[in-house]
Amino acid sequence: MPDIQSTLKLSALALLLLILSLPSMINAGEAIDYAKGFRDMEWGASLSDWENLLQKSKNKIRPFKGYDRTGENLNWEGITAKSITYGFRRGKFGGLNIGFADKDVAAVLDAFSEKFGKPKKTNLFIMTNYEWHTDDLDISLISSKKGASINIKPK
Repeated sequence: MPDIQSTLKLSALALLLLILSLPSMINAGEAIDYAKGFRDMEWGASLSDWENLLQKSKNKIRPFKGYDRTGENLNWEGITAKSITYGFRRGKFGGLNIGFADKDVAAVLDAFSEKFGKPKKTNLFIMTNYEWHTDDLDISLISSKKGASINIKPK
């Protein structure tokens, strides 16, 4: 028969595991309306309204100035992204770059094809480019052996 200390330790461990898994469970079914923006940041949002949550990014997403969000949840479209960079031009949110592992390209392609239809595919020497053009957005997914990224910007 287990003693009370063992039972308390197991209960505490189970509670800790539940608490640690909550963020991924909350965002697992996240539905993003990319035509409006990304998560709670709308296209055209002013950089000055978000400066306290952003820091300059090492990622370059020309012609934008890239910023990373402090404490960003990297769970996105059923995968764990390597980076999420918000692009600002003339002080307004106008572009998004999400970097992820090459092994996740199929999952991202499936998710975006379901939302935006079949992409235009172009095979380049060392990479493959997929593009979607909607009434509201230009989206490109670039994949190579080094990794992959998706760029989203409003029209």
